[in-house]
Amino acid sequence: MGIFSVAYVLTYSIYSKNSQELESPYNSKPKISELIAGYYRKYLASDETPKPIKKDLPTKKEKKEDLVNRLKYPNVPKLYDRVKWPNPVTISDEMQDSFNEVYLISLDENSKVFESVRVRGKLWIYDNKDISSTAFLSTREGFTNYYDTVLSTNDWTGEFNYNNFIIQGISADGVMGGFYGWLQRIGENQVITIIVYNEGYFANMLPTSPTSRSSVIECPCSLKLQVFVSDPINLDDLISQAIELDQKKSNN
Repeated sequence: MGIFSVAYVLTYSIYSKNSQELESPYNSKPKISELIAGYYRKYLASDETPKPIKKDLPTKKEKKEDLVNRLKYPNVPKLYDRVKWPNPVTISDEMQDSFNEVYLISLDENSKVFESVRVRGKLWIYDNKDISSTAFLSTREGFTNYYDTVLSTNDWTGEFNYNNFIIQGISADGVMGGFYGWLQRIGENQVITIIVYNEGYFANMLPTSPTSRSSVIECPCSLKLQVFVSDPINLDDLISQAIELDQKKSNN
């Protein structure tokens, strides 16, 4: 670009007979190309390395934290964007909670269920303890519909077979919310990423009439949404951990 710009200025400039200064053939402000050429002429005459001309990159709506995690987990969908998520919490494999569990069922030993294995990862939590009935319904429905759709249409599954084992994510549904785990194989290197999304809430459900089975929600209500994404997991290591945990349980 610098060489082209210099050539452009020299081609469309004339030398004055009375001076060695370059004069523009147009009575106007200097062109951008002339400014660039002057910039590089300054450094061509010296040993100093020219600094790159900075360009303003397009602003991104997503947070830096979201971008970093999308690069680390390219197959994981973006967070549901209708709520404001704080920065994620780092989860260790020693944390005892339902969302970071993976289950193994043996196909060789009468469908034996092994001890669940805890996995490491990141957890995003949205917790609104004072939400209106309208926002409660739209946010809860939008959150579950988004993940149901984006995961089911992008090669995520609740379970799959590997080396005579069934590998399962957690699945637990209840009156006040539930956990929904999804798994995905990553290429040929025998690793998976698990994503669990959870919604829990507290609301007063009032019947529309004494004889009606339908109900309406009385708010303010509380709504808690969670999304957990594990670090990549080696499947052989996962099976070894499950067998080791099972043996420890048997010895006790």
